[in-house]
Amino acid sequence: MGSAYMIAAAVTATERVQAEVLKTFDALNGFCSGVNAFGVFSDPCHQRASLAAAREAIERAEKIMQETAWPAPEDYTEA
Repeated sequence: MGSAYMIAAAVTATERVQAEVLKTFDALNGFCSGVNAFGVFSDPCHQRASLAAAREAIERAEKIMQETAWPAPEDYTEA
């Protein structure tokens, strides 16, 4: 694989990973605010669904990271 192609593919992979990480943050936004006056989750199903969505986004990000042929330092000088 040519260096320029590898770098371009890594840019795309980086953008995809960042998008999945943002989905993780979105899924967990407000996670701790759903607590009632007794200090108990008022809607545990919502918290479980939020955790599941965050986990799925992290798993997608990890898969992208694993499947990407990341450039080595010398690839940047050859591009």
